[in-house]
Amino acid sequence: MMTRCSALGALAIPLLLAAGRPAVAKPCNDPTIVNPIYGLGGSASKPFLAKLSTALAKLSGADQATIVFQSPGACVGIYGVIDDTKITGTASYWDASGVEQTCDLPAGGQAIDFANMANSAALCSQAPNPLPAEIGDYEGPVNSIDFVVPLASSQVAISAAAGYFVFGFGTAGQAAPWVNESLIFIRDQNSAVQQLLGVAINVPAEKWTHGVNALNQNGVITKVAAASDPEAAIGIVSGEAADGARDKVRILAYQHYGQSCGYLPDSTSTAFDKRNVRDGHYYVWTPQHFFARKDAITGEIVSPSARKLIGYITGDVALPAGFDLLTLEIQANTVPKCAMKVWRSGDLGPLVKYTPPRSCAGYFESLKGSTTGLTACPGGPSDCPSSAPACNYGYCEVQ
Repeated sequence: MMTRCSALGALAIPLLLAAGRPAVAKPCNDPTIVNPIYGLGGSASKPFLAKLSTALAKLSGADQATIVFQSPGACVGIYGVIDDTKITGTASYWDASGVEQTCDLPAGGQAIDFANMANSAALCSQAPNPLPAEIGDYEGPVNSIDFVVPLASSQVAISAAAGYFVFGFGTAGQAAPWVNESLIFIRDQNSAVQQLLGVAINVPAEKWTHGVNALNQNGVITKVAAASDPEAAIGIVSGEAADGARDKVRILAYQHYGQSCGYLPDSTSTAFDKRNVRDGHYYVWTPQHFFARKDAITGEIVSPSARKLIGYITGDVALPAGFDLLTLEIQANTVPKCAMKVWRSGDLGPLVKYTPPRSCAGYFESLKGSTTGLTACPGGPSDCPSSAPACNYGYCEVQ
């Protein structure tokens, strides 16, 4: 008989059971890079920024813009905003076709307009807590944080306790099969992925010294996928990156402390519906955070370009015609807040029931190929039953 846990894409597991090259760079101030908006932070959110920048590049007039982003690590982003750091070297940007390119920043440095990362500033050791009043923290769409293994691995799940021994002790942890430290692929203490998983499994990010720093998410995925011993390999990435690499790596179900089952982020291993994230069964998820300097008097974001960009995300600035933010959030493998059924404050804080003012759950699932149980309403609210009378984005919702 199927249990509730297995019906939700979960797996019961014992305590220690584990289951194109960029174009040649040009100056970032080249006139072909229209209205650059400079950002700094981690690589966990780059898939969303890529979709966002691509859509901005397709706009016209004053609305057209390009996100130019450097991703040395999540916490480096908030430090940059606090310290007014100028970035140097190279950065990424995305053209209107969605191709990631690189450009050379000015030798004297470039001021940043915003920072972006998956964790709050509270997890960054050098950031004041609370943040200074002149630094704003603005939430974006939700991202899961995942453990991944090679496709050839037989492992299907990992518990928090197993993660504690794997990433806290490495070979000495004896949490088979993940005992070969050359095949445990991690990040560093500035990584949002490592920070958040560290909170979940009770291993502080700076204590993850038993493994190979793969430098960024693409590095983790590449190294995990190519591991010489697939059974012994494991890595950590954001859900955005993991979903974009399902042909290379497989996401493990995660069993948090106190849970009787391990849950996938999605309802099944082949789904993309994030049902277990959206209803709170999958524990490790977080909204993205955008940071920018605010005017001390008005409270407005100082940088006009960041004010517009972040305003689109928060809903404080009207979207330009043809700019479908909701759809691009979903296509970037993030979860818009309007598709969530639970919410939390702080990094992995307690869950509370959440009912969005206007739900987009049906639309979200429709774009993810999960139409079972959905009622379409092409004719408007008259197509909807009394139990779900609102017609939102083409599907019947409670509200």
